[in-house]
Amino acid sequence: MSNTMPAKSPCISTAAQERLAQIARGIRAQRLALGISTVVAAHAAGVSRVTWHRIEKAEPSVTMGAYAAALHALGLGFEVTSVQTPVKEALRDLVPQVQAQPDSAPQMIQVQKYPQLRQLAWHVRDGFELTPAEAFGLYDRYRRHLDLPGMAPEELSLMRALEKHH
Repeated sequence: MSNTMPAKSPCISTAAQERLAQIARGIRAQRLALGISTVVAAHAAGVSRVTWHRIEKAEPSVTMGAYAAALHALGLGFEVTSVQTPVKEALRDLVPQVQAQPDSAPQMIQVQKYPQLRQLAWHVRDGFELTPAEAFGLYDRYRRHLDLPGMAPEELSLMRALEKHH
C-alpha cells in the first residue's frame, strides 16, 4: 500500500452522483445483510479498508475497478442501461425559452459565433468551422462544463438542432 493521497474527485453531474450513491447504498446494504465487516469486505475485494469506506460514501474519485471489485466480492451484479443525457434533459426543459428553432443544423458551424462552444473548442484557432457531428460531440462530451441557463438563445437553438439530428 502506498502513502499517496486519494485522487481528487472529478466534477460529475448531480444525476451521475445520485447513480453512484445508489450503487454505494446497494453495496453497503448487501454487506450488512451478509453480516460482513468492512475489513473482511475490503480484503475480499482486494482494496484497502479506507477505499472500502470511500466506496460506501460514493466518492467519485474511487476507480471503477474498485467499485466493480466490491460488487463482485458481495455477489452483486452490475448492469449498464441507457439513460437520457443531461444535455437532452436540459434542452427539453429550456425549449420554451428558445424563440427561433431551426429545423436543421447548419452544414458547417463557425465556432466563434457560439461562446460556450468556443470554450469547449479551446484547442482550435479562431475562424475554425466544425461539422455538426463534431460540434454535437463537443457539447455532449463536455456537457458538465456547460452553463445552460446562461446560454444565448441562438446557441440553445443550435444545440437543439444538433441533438435532433445526432
